[in-house]
Order: sequence, then C-alpha cells, then structure tokens
Amino acid sequence: MLLLFDNFFAEKVCKYIEKCIIFALELLNKFSHNEEKSRKTNN
Repeated sequence: MLLLFDNFFAEKVCKYIEKCIIFALELLNKFSHNEEKSRKTNN
C-alpha cells in the first residue's frame, strides 16, 4: 500500500517537474528571441 502511494506520488512529482522544465525552456526561448530582435533593431 505504501509502495503504491510512493509510486503514484513519484509519478505526480515527475510530471510536475517535467511541466516546470518545459515552461522554463519556453520562457528561455522567448527571452533569447527577444534578445536577438532587440540586437537586430539596435544595429
């Protein structure tokens, strides 16, 4: 019973971490694209 709960909990945590990583990567992507755009307009 406890093992089952542990597995379920671990799965939830993994999915949550995955979502956070994807979100962070998307944010980084947007930020780097904005940086490139501002550099192009400045030059």
